[in-house]
Amino acid sequence: MLEALANRYANWAKGRNLKRSDVIALVMHNRVEYVAAWFGFSKVGVATALINTNLTGQALAHCLTISNAFNVVTDQESWRAVEEARPFVDRNLMSWVHGLADEDESNDRRDIDNAVRAVLAGLDAEAIEALLEHALASAAVTVSRPGADPPWAHELA
Repeated sequence: MLEALANRYANWAKGRNLKRSDVIALVMHNRVEYVAAWFGFSKVGVATALINTNLTGQALAHCLTISNAFNVVTDQESWRAVEEARPFVDRNLMSWVHGLADEDESNDRRDIDNAVRAVLAGLDAEAIEALLEHALASAAVTVSRPGADPPWAHELA
């Protein structure tokens, strides 16, 4: 299922004409979509800037600026922080938000759920739990060894 979900993100990126050398900022809490997005964007050569969800304001804006990303993929818990940082970023950003309410959509902020909903609908609670455990274990390994590649890095080579 992770592979299918990653493919949805890869196709989403290709559908927006994102290509090798483009960067997407990922500002998202631990969830299945985090690993799938990172893996999916890598499949089409799009770099993913993994941005700390604890950042706000000018610190977040600084990270978004130095990432060179024009697109930000985020979640319901983090999108408002991205919006608060937006005025401090030196370029236009397009935000793609998981779980964005219709009334919160704008010209530069859209919901991304339709791009991945079909795959997630096919997952039962046990499959989602397994994916989350894998994501958390992978993150723990990566964080515990600075500079270490995530366990799935060999699949990207």
